[in-house]
Amino acid sequence: ILMISGTFVFPYRGMLIPANEYNIPTEVMEISRIIEEDYGETLETPAQKMLDKRVALPYDLELRLRTYDASLSYGISRNAYIYINENGLYTNKKKYNTEEYVIRAIVCGYQEDAKKLRKCIDKLEIKYFVTSKTFEMDEYFAQINCYPIGTTGTYEVYKVEK
Repeated sequence: ILMISGTFVFPYRGMLIPANEYNIPTEVMEISRIIEEDYGETLETPAQKMLDKRVALPYDLELRLRTYDASLSYGISRNAYIYINENGLYTNKKKYNTEEYVIRAIVCGYQEDAKKLRKCIDKLEIKYFVTSKTFEMDEYFAQINCYPIGTTGTYEVYKVEK
């Protein structure tokens, strides 16, 4: 805390105290815990474990989740998010078509062709994904063998079954 001329520059009531030692939202930590509990302990190599824990989630969560749990890998590339953020959805850029289709479902709640979504999920080798609970996507995702394994205050975590 800084003091100049006998007064606090940042009064205590205006300071934000981190909720945890990582200074990461508790909800992000809950998502990681849900995936880790479902995944369980294995004897796989770290590289195989990262492939098996490939997660697709909204970009703001993606940055924080990977900071907290480095054993997870991204199901959607950072470049795809940046491109779509700059150019909008339905850009028809061949390079990002697969990722864009998944983004429309998990970030926007669009319920388009479920079989096509499943092909995109398989192509990207996504094993888990996170979406807003407000979208109420359980029935839609069940069509393609993706089922909820846990919830947080705002999000629902799904596992992709074979």
